[in-house]
Amino acid sequence: MSSDPDKDIKARTKKRYNHVYICLRCKIGEEWKRIKAFDWNENGFNFYIDEPLQDTDVLFKKDLNQFSGNIAWEVCNDGDEAILETLVNNMLFQHLDSFSDNKETMRRIFTLIRTTGHLEEKKKLLSQLGLSMAKEEVEKMLVQYKQEYGRYRYGIQLSCREWSEIVQKTLEATPPNTLIDDDP
Repeated sequence: MSSDPDKDIKARTKKRYNHVYICLRCKIGEEWKRIKAFDWNENGFNFYIDEPLQDTDVLFKKDLNQFSGNIAWEVCNDGDEAILETLVNNMLFQHLDSFSDNKETMRRIFTLIRTTGHLEEKKKLLSQLGLSMAKEEVEKMLVQYKQEYGRYRYGIQLSCREWSEIVQKTLEATPPNTLIDDDP
């Protein structure tokens, strides 16, 4: 994160698309593994996979086009608490817009979301926003998350013609109906 709080918030306002995922292949060792790019835009995407990536530069392909991207961030969902923190972060992030008039509050919440290990503080903030999490609901969310997503989540940054063309073609074929804010 930069030292300018307004820039930190602005850096996260590029629209990301989540109305469809983009199927890609990711090279891991000598194998090409199928992945789904989520929360994507012209600057990058994120994806889940069950194994750790060893390099910061990763090779991807779609059809015959190959391109590389850099890992901007990674999260290992190595237990229920880590997964719960991811779920709570997502819920908090969805409510960041309600604080758009107060940039200092937005910055503080954004910083909290991007900081690991403060689950109780985040849950308390959710409660203050009127969002309660019953134990049964939490258990259901954890089971669903484990079924849907891999153990590792990576944010990828790219700047290449191949990826830009993939984004453009996807947007033309499937115009968005759901947008979220944030860069990968």
